[in-house]
Amino acid sequence: WKTGFERKSIDDNSQYCLSCFNATTYEDSCLNFLFFLIVANRLATNGGTLYLDANEGSDLFTFDSLDVYEDSALIFIGDYERVNLSSGGSDGGYHGAGAVACGGVVRVHAGGAIHADGQGFTPRMGPGKGTIGNYARGAGYGGVGGDGTSESLRTGGETYGTNIWPSALGSGSTASSGGGAVWLISEGEILVDGRISVDGGGAATALSAGAAGGSLLIVAGQVTGSGMMVARGGSVGGNPTAGGGGGKITVLYGETALKRDKILAGRLDLARAVDGLAGFDGEVTAAAGSGYTGGEQQAEDGVVVFLQVIPAGGTVLMVR
Repeated sequence: WKTGFERKSIDDNSQYCLSCFNATTYEDSCLNFLFFLIVANRLATNGGTLYLDANEGSDLFTFDSLDVYEDSALIFIGDYERVNLSSGGSDGGYHGAGAVACGGVVRVHAGGAIHADGQGFTPRMGPGKGTIGNYARGAGYGGVGGDGTSESLRTGGETYGTNIWPSALGSGSTASSGGGAVWLISEGEILVDGRISVDGGGAATALSAGAAGGSLLIVAGQVTGSGMMVARGGSVGGNPTAGGGGGKITVLYGETALKRDKILAGRLDLARAVDGLAGFDGEVTAAAGSGYTGGEQQAEDGVVVFLQVIPAGGTVLMVR
């Protein structure tokens, strides 16, 4: 279902550290990496931060198991220079993309986070970028950005990309970055007692609008826990500016891993849309950011899709 990627194993040598995050941008994160324990392709965290970089052609990371404990974070860095044809991007309008983490059991413990908050399109960039100016419209992606008080700056903030398999980055507003993209694929269970998020940035100044939420794809045999999976637009509080549109979330679950792979490859006849997750008691939302509500266009919530693998039928016994 996914081709053209160089697989990187999390049990690789120390060069993996350099390939996982941008040491120039995150020069103080090398020490944080020391708090990650990597043994036999099993990654456990203990108060550190690890970055997965979406380098084109080299953005698929694999693991046997992944544990993110309290005060730890696994951050997906977006690449806004990617065309992303599968999302509908083109040479004239890049959609950007994030990294993909694929492997065995994933456990995001209470207080831990896997996120791409603010890792999308930078300010004033993206197909749904907000209008440039004070009190302008917020950025859009899964939902449109809302209007600010400036009636002359009520353009932009559009939606874009695919809804079922979201992979684009959220667009930036006047001064904030959009949410990035997280694809997390497990061969077994994903436990979320902490947070998985791709939120857009809120108001960076008193005059700026909110950025759009990003893309979140969760694929597993079962999703459990009581944490949160969110792709929220950036909020601006009481400012006379607008909130950002919500992002996009798709959760595909059910047995077997082979069927899930086929569904990802396009066999949607093997899945059915459902209203939620039976084993998950937490929050799943792509809510728009709050802000000024007096304009013609209100910031809109994004798109949330739950897909369940259609269970196999019963055994047929033929007696002759």
